[in-house]
Amino acid sequence: MLELDPLAAAPAHEHYGIAADDAAEVERAIARLEAAGYPIDVERGETCCYAVQTKVWASDPEGRRWETYFVIEDVEARDDAAPACC
Repeated sequence: MLELDPLAAAPAHEHYGIAADDAAEVERAIARLEAAGYPIDVERGETCCYAVQTKVWASDPEGRRWETYFVIEDVEARDDAAPACC
């Protein structure tokens, strides 16, 4: 029988998301990740996936990508192209 390793790294195109209650919660996550020494990518007020969001990206020790985000507002979907980040 095939056994799955729950700690195995996810494929590069997959990630996990944590929805924050407000942008201040994202800022607290940024501070915690920086204090722990994790490399991070921060996006503030960026439009992605048809929403304006503030988010921080980090990878855990097994290589899984995590996104902590807050949706500031939804934006209208465009017919001509999807945002590159989606």
